[in-house]
Order: sequence, then C-alpha cells, then structure tokens
Amino acid sequence: MIVKIKPVPTAEELKTLLPLSDGLKKQRLDFVESIENILSGRDKRKLFIVGPCSADNVSAVCEYAERLARVARQIKSVAHVVMRAYTGKPRTRGDVYAGMIHTPDLETGITDISAGLFAARSLHLKIAQACGLFTADEIFYPSATAFTDDITAYLTVGARSAQDPLHRYVASGADVPVGVKNPLHGDVYDLADSVYSVGISNEFMLDGFQVRTGGNKYAHAVLRGAVDRRGNNIANYGYDCVMKYCEACAARNVDNGCAIIDAGHANSGKNISKVSGIVTDALDRCRASADYNSVVKGFMIESYIEDGCQPPRGGVYGKSVTDPCLGWKATEKLLLSAADKIVI
Repeated sequence: MIVKIKPVPTAEELKTLLPLSDGLKKQRLDFVESIENILSGRDKRKLFIVGPCSADNVSAVCEYAERLARVARQIKSVAHVVMRAYTGKPRTRGDVYAGMIHTPDLETGITDISAGLFAARSLHLKIAQACGLFTADEIFYPSATAFTDDITAYLTVGARSAQDPLHRYVASGADVPVGVKNPLHGDVYDLADSVYSVGISNEFMLDGFQVRTGGNKYAHAVLRGAVDRRGNNIANYGYDCVMKYCEACAARNVDNGCAIIDAGHANSGKNISKVSGIVTDALDRCRASADYNSVVKGFMIESYIEDGCQPPRGGVYGKSVTDPCLGWKATEKLLLSAADKIVI
C-alpha cells in the first residue's frame, strides 16, 4: 500500500521561486555546447566531471566549487571541467543516505522531498552564480529532472538504473548530454542497449501525460568497472575493454560510441589511492593509440575537500558521506598533471 503524505511543489513553482537569470541561461548554453563538441569530436579537449560523490552540505560543496573553478580556468585550453553536484543517490540498499533531494538535512535524517527539491535547485544555482561552473547530476527520481533541467549541464543514469525503462526514457528527453553507466555486472552489450535507448525517440507515460521525446544524440557510456558474482572488482577502462564496447555499439547500431572513464567505483575498487593512476594510465593510452583516444572523451572523478568518507553524521566538514572521495590537494595535483598529458 502507498500512503500519500503531502504534495510536493511543481517544477514551475520552484523555478519561479528560484529563477535563472538571462545571463546564466546564455552561459549555460555555451557551457553545454562545449560538452557536446568534446563528445562529438569537434573539440579535442577532454571532459572532466569532478566533485563529491554526493552533495551533502551546501556550504562545503560551494567552497569546493570555488576551488574547482580556479583550476578549471587554469586548464581550460585542454580540458572542460563540469562540477559534480549529485543531489540524488540510487543505492543498493534502501536504508542508507539517498541524497539531498531525499534527505535535505543530515542532522535530522528526515525525508522531506519538498525541502530537498528546493535545496537541490538552490545548490545548482548557487554554484553557477558564484563560480561560473555548471553542474552534473544523476537521475534519481526521473520526474525530478524537471526541477533543475534549465540549470544542470550534464546528467548520468547510474549503474543501478541503466536498465530501468523510465530512467532511459526520461534521459532521452534531456536537452543536455547524458552519460549512461555500465550495469554493475559490466556487460557491454547491455550497456550499448541502454545508450541506444537513451539516444532514440521514446513515447511513454509521465506525470499524467503520454509524452514523446526526441532522443538524446549525445548519449554515451560511462565505464565504471564491474563487479562479479563473488564481489570482485573488474576494471574496464583498458584498451581491450574500450574496443569491446565499440564492437557492442556497432552491433547495436549505437551512433555515438564514445565513453567517459570513471576513475572510481569498480575501476579503482573504491580505493582513492588508485584514482590518479587510472587517469594517468588512460591518458598515456590516449597518447599511444588514436583509436583509444577517439573513444575516450574524458573522466569522472569523485572528489571533495577531505580524503575518504565518513558516516552521514560523521561531522567532518567537506568529507564524503557516501563513497570515498579524493581530497582537494590530490585532486588539484591530478587535474594539473593530467592537463600536461592531454594532446590537442
């Protein structure tokens, strides 16, 4: 049985309360166009999607964004940096922190979707206003994308949602590039099917309407490693794995067979000491192989102010309350060194 607790605001109501200025609208369009150009190959720079595993604390996330924006300006000739600000977190178990949209106040731990939606939009807006960075978020509640679809610049469909029809359908209607993570089991043919589904027009039911999407022409893969039945992590960013994904795309008629390398999750075994090495190794492969370089368009890096992670009420400012993140000092060093390795 489902019990109705209280109504939530509409996306239109929230956008009226927290509007996007005309200036920011123009900046966002330019920012999104840069992402599209990298994914299509028109721009030879690499894409870096960097930030906390989950945006849990507005003050800490905004402070992090200011630091990231400074580095983004330094490396903009070879890299385009998108700020991770994930406000919804699909989880394997339903009894853990699921993100700001679900639980806006970690101290109380109370589920308040209305307050969460307000907090999420406010956070994305603050980062753009203060830093000139536009954000990436994960599709958590598919219908909730409407609350921030005018401010985010990039979306992901998570590994646990990659084969869910509604997530794929809604992603096919997004007006920003969408990265589809490989399912936890790592099958590249299932991944290619998901990317194909996001890339085509879909017709389905949403919010009381029969709707149609135009398809997302910039849908692409995010290779995050796989986990076998015994719980072993299997990296999938190497040359053979990337080429196997390309073969799957060809077999599944996927138009855009490019990929982003997730340097965390199963690729690193959630060991932050391996993250920098993964990015460095992949960039070396890009320099050595034109085929690999043409497919690998960038990297996803979970990073925050402090190294590691803590429980949701751990109390350490700027430390992840979900997956372990690379601390700021190591992140800054990685981004600057990575920029030196990128050949335009």
